[in-house]
Amino acid sequence: MKPLWINGVLLLGMLLNTACRGQRVVKVAWDVPPKAPHHYRLLVDGREVQRFRPPEIDDTCHCMFVQVPVEQGSHTLRVEACDMANACSSSAEVRMP
Repeated sequence: MKPLWINGVLLLGMLLNTACRGQRVVKVAWDVPPKAPHHYRLLVDGREVQRFRPPEIDDTCHCMFVQVPVEQGSHTLRVEACDMANACSSSAEVRMP
């Protein structure tokens, strides 16, 4: 199977502070790919924190997005598109302050 790519650049925005001290929820968004992958993986600082089916396309941004809680501080976030055999292709990696 051909590798699947995520088109576009990740967009990051802090949504809100969570009840837990030292955490915040970040929204990670990306362009809709021409062909939907089997699933996505979300990595924070190189560690997988979430695996999910392709989310629905958001009408306001015409993009896909997920929300993830992260500790305060600087982090690297990456979304990977994966096929059924779990072969994944990486998108752009984004460092958030």
